[in-house]
Amino acid sequence: MLPYLVAGLTTGSIFALAAVGLVLTYKTSGVFNFAHGALASASAFLFYCLHVQHGMAWPLAAAICVLVGGPLVGFVLERVARRLALVPLPMKVLGTVGILLTIQGGLDLIYAPGPDREVPQYLPDRTAFHLFQTPVEAYRLIIISIGLVAVVALTVFLRWSRLGVAMRVLKRAILGRWVNLCAVWSEARSGASRIA
Repeated sequence: MLPYLVAGLTTGSIFALAAVGLVLTYKTSGVFNFAHGALASASAFLFYCLHVQHGMAWPLAAAICVLVGGPLVGFVLERVARRLALVPLPMKVLGTVGILLTIQGGLDLIYAPGPDREVPQYLPDRTAFHLFQTPVEAYRLIIISIGLVAVVALTVFLRWSRLGVAMRVLKRAILGRWVNLCAVWSEARSGASRIA
């Protein structure tokens, strides 16, 4: 039973990271992004391209995905979210589904469906310790820790930081540069959670 619990906590942490990105986007823009999973796929394929196909070290590939890819996608999505914020709900849904289909189609053009693409294990896979005779690998601890830190950091940020409060309060207003920067930052952070 315990091995399933350890594996479930790891998988649950990955789902929690995806949920953090969805919550951040919704709380700061008012738009539920149905394309969130497709954006995660695009981030994963960018990492695959840099790390596996071009041999870039994984920390550098991850940094590029998070610090360059996230803000670039955030900038584009902020422009879309700004326009979607003013339309009725069915149009918001159609807009984000359109983004989803565009990203999936683009990825299918670049990476034809069919062959398996494996990313070699890059996090340490040695056993960190035993919990009642169940080995707990280091990579599982890293993933669980990242998930916990992301959830706690997002909660603290949105509830108590000046920028987080501003992002929540002004999510439906288009008041110039300050709101634009808030929305871009939120999409960039959301992108970072998709990469992780």
